[in-house]
Amino acid sequence: MTSELIGKIQREVEMSSARSKFFSGTELASMIGDAFRIHQVFPRAPHKDFCKHEMVPYGVHPAFSALLLLREEFLDTDFRVRGAKALLGHDFLKETTIRELDLPDWCKRDGVLKLIRGMMFSKNEDPFKEVWNRGEEVILLKLYDYTDNLMNVGTLRSGKSQTERKAHVRELMAHVRARYRELYVLRIAEALLK
Repeated sequence: MTSELIGKIQREVEMSSARSKFFSGTELASMIGDAFRIHQVFPRAPHKDFCKHEMVPYGVHPAFSALLLLREEFLDTDFRVRGAKALLGHDFLKETTIRELDLPDWCKRDGVLKLIRGMMFSKNEDPFKEVWNRGEEVILLKLYDYTDNLMNVGTLRSGKSQTERKAHVRELMAHVRARYRELYVLRIAEALLK
């Protein structure tokens, strides 16, 4: 066999292995459906099934964040799968009344629930400071979360000013850029901050 053919076979084996770690389109559609359903059926308050100020179903936020992460070809496949699941479920315990026990099974496996908990902050914690204590994966996931929030300037919540939020996103971007190759989320966040 030629080295070119051997290289092609090795690439095919690697791609096959990566595909086996990924979920199917049907599985992804089901998880996205869960994100929409849980926010609609179990909102913490009657208005919480829609994003404030824009009348978009709340499921759009976690779905967009998760889909953006899945597009990142330079990130490890395992992290992309776990991270997408965490982004889809990251507001379940904060923005809905669903109990941890009743979360979909995909939230409870492969360290996804740990990532979801890592993305949550108590009322006594400053998320802009505390995120740095949550680990590299959570820092990266919060960049996806905050980047989507930047797309909806009117919905930036809590007592933080938009200037503070944008400064925090820039800090997250610098941290992520120093550790990873150029990611789509960095390009999008940069464009939104201009």
